[in-house]
Amino acid sequence: MNNTERTNGQQTPTLDDLNNEELDTLIPTVFYLSIISLSGMVGNSLVIHIYRTRFTFSNVQCFVLSMAAVDLFSCCVAIPLEIVTVLDQYTFKLGWLCKLARFTNGVCTNSSTFLLIFIAIDRFRKIWKPFGWQIKAGVAKCLCVLAVVFALIISWPAIIIYGKDTFDIQEFNLTGSDCGTNNDVKETPFPSLYTLALAILFIAGVILLVILYCMIGQKVRSHVHNLNKGLGRKQSQAYLQNQATARKTTFVMFLVTLVFILSFLPHLIVRQFKSNFADDSSTGSKAVYRILTRSYFLNCAVNPIIYSIFDTRFRRACKRKGSEHVSRTNDSSANLHMSTYAKNETCLASEIKPPSQ
Repeated sequence: MNNTERTNGQQTPTLDDLNNEELDTLIPTVFYLSIISLSGMVGNSLVIHIYRTRFTFSNVQCFVLSMAAVDLFSCCVAIPLEIVTVLDQYTFKLGWLCKLARFTNGVCTNSSTFLLIFIAIDRFRKIWKPFGWQIKAGVAKCLCVLAVVFALIISWPAIIIYGKDTFDIQEFNLTGSDCGTNNDVKETPFPSLYTLALAILFIAGVILLVILYCMIGQKVRSHVHNLNKGLGRKQSQAYLQNQATARKTTFVMFLVTLVFILSFLPHLIVRQFKSNFADDSSTGSKAVYRILTRSYFLNCAVNPIIYSIFDTRFRRACKRKGSEHVSRTNDSSANLHMSTYAKNETCLASEIKPPSQ
């Protein structure tokens, strides 16, 4: 029942009225998602451009480009879809749009998870088995494709589970709808089983990442300790330089992984205490809850910042790119000035008449 009625002399709000009242709590969420989307578009586009044009093709370049591409897709597609679905809390009608938003979000998140696992395995081999088999650039490219394929396989149930979710508002005798669990499967165990499966996969992935990087950290500390004691001086200079580069790259990838895990913590915590936020009807509490449940989107924009701070090669490449741009701009201005000067000289010369004979 959407029409406004009179009950005991008071006007009963419509679904549109309730939806408009929710806009105050949605403004911070929309602002948060918009900032991440815009900054992520710029940052990840820069990462893709620099790594494609300034670095030779390698497994590291392949993994970084794939991560940036997934994050860029999330900023361009997944986050805008999330904004559209979150703005309609009571009168949501487009079930297919909700399915697309949840499916896209799942593909991006799961792709990043698998990519980080493959990166950790690559880093583990580089540090622990420098003379053993390594992931080649061609194999890395296949792994990146495989990460997306795995993500598609895991995320497809979202198309069935999510959609138009109707609910009763007993206080006003209304029936609203939003983007949530599809009515057709709401009463089945399928949504709970899917959520449990995703939680198990995520926890297993995090445990694997923690184990790999703990072992990497142990090996790095041992290697540095041996170098400080002079036990590693017999190694060739090329080997020592390669190991130093591998350690620096591993540290950057570790930070990327750490930020990815930390970005999920607020989301997981508030999900556990969802009832506390539901009981608190204040505008501030709702706004905080909606932002924290989408905390993982922060990961889409933070990787370029990590590269610019901790990756010296990326930072130098950006500076060279900026210097070249300034140089080209100055050259273009100089050429334009010379062209204008030559044109003026020609005009002046044409205006000079030869002396009469």
